[in-house]
Amino acid sequence: MMHYTGMRNIYFAGLSLIILSLPAVLPAQELNLVVEPGMGTYRMTDLRELNRLTLNSLLFKAEQTDDFPSYWNYKSSLLFSMKRLVSFGVTFSHESTGARISRADYSGEYRFDTRIRAFSPGAVAEVWFPVNKFIIALSNEAGFEYSKLRLTEYFRVESESEQAAYTFTSKNFYYEPAIKLSYPVWLFRLGISAGYLFDLNRDALSGTDVNVKSIILSNGDKAVSDWSGVRIGASLSYNILRTKIE
Repeated sequence: MMHYTGMRNIYFAGLSLIILSLPAVLPAQELNLVVEPGMGTYRMTDLRELNRLTLNSLLFKAEQTDDFPSYWNYKSSLLFSMKRLVSFGVTFSHESTGARISRADYSGEYRFDTRIRAFSPGAVAEVWFPVNKFIIALSNEAGFEYSKLRLTEYFRVESESEQAAYTFTSKNFYYEPAIKLSYPVWLFRLGISAGYLFDLNRDALSGTDVNVKSIILSNGDKAVSDWSGVRIGASLSYNILRTKIE
C-alpha cells in the first residue's frame, strides 16, 4: 500500500499543477478554492465488536469511555465551474475517531485505546441551481480512503508497567452524495452542506507488524474500517480567477 506521506505529496503536487494551469486555459470560468470543516458519524461495526470482545476477555471489570463518537472532519477542494451550471474538481479530506476501554485504581491501571484516521483523495461533480444570489448544489463525490488504525494496550500494576502497540492500514472506496446551499459574502461564498458517506469495497485492515497481520472477529472474518455515516459541514469558497463574486 502506498505510504501516507507519498499520497499527500502526490495530492499536493497535482493540486499545485491544476492551480497553475487552469487559469491560463480557462480564463472565463470560475476556479473555486473551498475549505470545509464539518462533523461526521462513523459506523465502525467491526471495531465496535473488537471492543466488546476485549471487554469480555478481561479478568477484571473495566469501562468503555469512548466508542467511535461523532467527530470533526476537514475537507479542501478545488472546483472548476462552467457558467454556474455544473462544477467539477478534486477534493481531499481527513477524518478521525476512536475508542477507549480503561480502569484505574490505587493498585494499577489498564487502557485499551483504538485510534483510527483516514486521508481521502477524491473527485467531485456538482449540478448548480441558482436562486437569486443563493446556489443550491447537488453534489456527488467519490474517491479512496487510506485508513490507519493504531491499537495500544497498557498495563500497570503498582510500579511495574507494560505496553503493546499495533498498527493496521487499509484502503476503501467511498461515495458521498450531498446537498449544498451557498450565498455570496464580499469576495467569498459561505455555504452549508449535508450528505451521507457510503464506504464501498472495504479492504481488511492489514497489520504492519509481522506477528499481527489482521484482526479476527468472533465469526472468523477479518475486521474492516467503515467510515459510513452522516456528514454535515460549513464551507468557505474563494474564486481565485476573479476579485469579485457576482
